[in-house]
Amino acid sequence: MASVLIIDDSLLTFAFAQSALQSHGHRVISARDGVEGLSTARDERPDVIITALSLPALDGLSVLRILREEGHASPYIVIGDLQSETTRTACETLGVVGSISRPINAACVRELVDLALRTGDTRMQAAA
Repeated sequence: MASVLIIDDSLLTFAFAQSALQSHGHRVISARDGVEGLSTARDERPDVIITALSLPALDGLSVLRILREEGHASPYIVIGDLQSETTRTACETLGVVGSISRPINAACVRELVDLALRTGDTRMQAAA
């Protein structure tokens, strides 16, 4: 059983992801904004971190950047639009494993978390 931190201010997105992951035996931890997510990641040391790109208080990429600088090695998955070349490049630089578009799909969430846990692969994967 892996621990997965989900940082997202959307209760609906969190509920879908939580259900998808708990049904496969994962322990799900939540944070509602970037500051809380950063603190929770430091305290809990989750196996995988899923974060929305757009968050109150501190955006998702900033959270991941800070965690990387602090030496956290958890694989990252982002929720949001990767249309911007700047965003895609930042995700690749940070070693983001994959991205999930909204509305999220439970199978895609499980697939990306399994990929992250299985391989620790840092190739970007997109899930619909």
